[in-house]
Amino acid sequence: MKLKKSLMGSLILALFLFGAQTAEAKDLKIGVVDFQKVFDQSAVIRKLNSELEQKFKAEEEVITKKRETLQKQKEDLDKQQSILSPEKRADREDQIRQDLKDLQRYATDKQDEFQRKGSELMQNVI
Repeated sequence: MKLKKSLMGSLILALFLFGAQTAEAKDLKIGVVDFQKVFDQSAVIRKLNSELEQKFKAEEEVITKKRETLQKQKEDLDKQQSILSPEKRADREDQIRQDLKDLQRYATDKQDEFQRKGSELMQNVI
């Protein structure tokens, strides 16, 4: 009987303590901030992104023009295939290949640069 009373007392005490903790949890409020939404709606961020996009588009146009020039050079080389010596043709093919490789490297470097600048802008804002 004494054991039963002791067990019942412990159970009531445990329920009381557990009930008090849940009451505190109900008063606790948690807020969530959607940083992406804040960044998207921020006038400062939009302005910085707009400036960065304009610079990127200008570089993109330069790269596109260079790519078109290389394509035209390749087409001209294909048209002149019959009148060029094998050595001259090989030299021009090598030059076009090298120019294309340089252009690809330039485009990759510019893309990395813009990503880095975008990250730096975000870090400065945060």
